[in-house]
Amino acid sequence: MPSSTQGSVSTDNAPDIRNGHPDGRAPLPSAPPDLASREMCCAAHLHPALAAQVLLHYSADNPRAWCPSFGVDVVALVRHAQAANAHWRSLYSAVAFIRFTLIALIALGALLLGLGGLATVLLSLPLIAVIYGVGWRTTYRSLQQTRAAAVETMVEGADLAHQVVKVDADLEEDLAVLQAANIIAFSVDAESPFVGSGTEVGRWALPPIDVSRRGGKTDDGTPPPTPFSIRELHDYLIRIARSRLGLENIEIEKRLYVRGDVLPECDGLLSPDDLRPLPRVDDYWVDLGSDAPGEQARTYVCLAKSLVGGEIVVTLFARCTLQQSVLSCEFAAYVLPPVLRMSARSTDFGGVFGENLGPLHGRSIERALAIAAWRTFAAELFLRSDRGVDLAEAHEERMVEQYQALEEGRRYDYGAPYSVRELASTSSIDSYFEMVDVRDCLLRMQRGAVDCLMAFLDEKGIDTSEIAEGRQRIINNITNIGEVSGTGNIFGHHGRVANSYRDDQSDE
Repeated sequence: MPSSTQGSVSTDNAPDIRNGHPDGRAPLPSAPPDLASREMCCAAHLHPALAAQVLLHYSADNPRAWCPSFGVDVVALVRHAQAANAHWRSLYSAVAFIRFTLIALIALGALLLGLGGLATVLLSLPLIAVIYGVGWRTTYRSLQQTRAAAVETMVEGADLAHQVVKVDADLEEDLAVLQAANIIAFSVDAESPFVGSGTEVGRWALPPIDVSRRGGKTDDGTPPPTPFSIRELHDYLIRIARSRLGLENIEIEKRLYVRGDVLPECDGLLSPDDLRPLPRVDDYWVDLGSDAPGEQARTYVCLAKSLVGGEIVVTLFARCTLQQSVLSCEFAAYVLPPVLRMSARSTDFGGVFGENLGPLHGRSIERALAIAAWRTFAAELFLRSDRGVDLAEAHEERMVEQYQALEEGRRYDYGAPYSVRELASTSSIDSYFEMVDVRDCLLRMQRGAVDCLMAFLDEKGIDTSEIAEGRQRIINNITNIGEVSGTGNIFGHHGRVANSYRDDQSDE
């Protein structure tokens, strides 16, 4: 039976592709390229604790390194976090005024009751009710504005960065540079050097390779292997990996990962004139981390692929070391899960609004907002809401901690302890399509990286038979992704990436 879709076919019987789509027609639905940025900005409006953490981390006076939020427009995120934080602080101030007014009325009523003025006390009850009503109405309008701002961030095609006012110009300039960071300073307390990359899902290594062994027959006059440096090998991987991976729009670069407390010991990585570690350093340092890695600083080739508009980021870290003609190659795979928008307990949107911020259970928007307003007002009135950190107090504590460490001659940890993108992440990937794409990316990345390594060694005349055997074992192992696991992180049998030990910090 002929297909109802008529289109031209090329000479090799493949559909004619125009504008990236078969037959040049409209594409199937797909995520917008900036979906992760929209989700993060939306979460900042819904979650006051997250907005505060964003501003605390990306503040001009933060002496610790800024961690890139992979897949997210950081400038837009900080702008929306600033607007959200100012909005929530105004609500907190209004409710605080109402709280003190109620306390004063209750105290006055108790005094009058002690003096025998029961009638006067009864007359004050309507006034208390009116003040409660004013507090609820204030909270209702505040949540109404919050929901409107959150919904606006999810409008496709809108300019996220220009929906709210700008922050300090110098700060925004520094944030823009952060997107091209080639050095990551990680905190001693971080779970791994790869801060901001998400959940570890695999770690493996090739058997050590003797690079002094010639390829082919040993008696055919083949010249000895050509010497090489790790920097040369890493650069080769970056140069040809795109053609070997079969992945579009993949980011491949070298990054130097340094432990935050040893930065001052490296003259050039952190000078006395720098407030915090710079996101970009001279290529000399990155190359040095390849050829002469230290115990606390080393360079990795990072292959990253963003999926679903940056909602998921798959990263493969590759690193080679050469000592006494023996080459070692290590790999680590990380997955950054999607953003969890509806994680804001303090707004109490949960249970009355869905993921798209539409009301649940057949309620109208007004009724759902009314319920959320009562919950939020009561929580804030009795100081049970989760506001997150007090920015002024946190700034002061952080500076005091740094100065005390420097005065006492102790090492201060300049490394980033977390990524704000990770704070708002879910702990799982539930979509079947997304899980299949993650697995495909990992397979392509690891196979492409090993193929590039073999091609490099072949060009140098080195025997690669041992790598061929190890390569097949790795690919066979990762194919059954349901059994691949990392430290505390498991790919479940239904495509679930679970983090068994990471506390959900999105509400802290």
